[in-house]
Amino acid sequence: MPRFAEKLLERLGRVTIAEWIVTVVIIGILIALLLSNVYSVGTGEIDVAVRVLVFDVTTSQPIENAKVAIVWGGWPHSQGEVRELAGRFPDADFEDFPYEETQADGSASIAVTFATNSSTRNPGRADTSNYWVVISANGYGMMTTPLRYERTFTQSLLDSGNLFVTVGLYRASVPTD
Repeated sequence: MPRFAEKLLERLGRVTIAEWIVTVVIIGILIALLLSNVYSVGTGEIDVAVRVLVFDVTTSQPIENAKVAIVWGGWPHSQGEVRELAGRFPDADFEDFPYEETQADGSASIAVTFATNSSTRNPGRADTSNYWVVISANGYGMMTTPLRYERTFTQSLLDSGNLFVTVGLYRASVPTD
């Protein structure tokens, strides 16, 4: 038997119970990590042009000069939180965040930077679910709606270069201006 094997067997004979327990625990943790769903995570950002088309629901005609903003608002977990979140954006505060006005074709384009994440098990996704579209148009009132209900694949945003949102508004029964 080679000399190193003899020394190894001699050392193993002197291992205490505590050393054996520590060794078994470390091996168990390594096996659990290899078999579990633990994965590496990468984060970053992606700049996307969000194109919003605003139209009159009754006539299907585009609405010109509507104010459109994309606002980070977090994701609500209940219907009550949806109402609370939508109520955070009253018309009087519309000037507090960047907005664009729609053109004659009813469209506005707003550059938004979304956080992204990816892993070895999930392809990259942009965090579009925490953003809200806030729209205000003279004679139509104001509307707040989620930009997306879930995260969006980063690759699809890179391929298209845009994120499209279509919003229909009803005329207000009471003048808004």
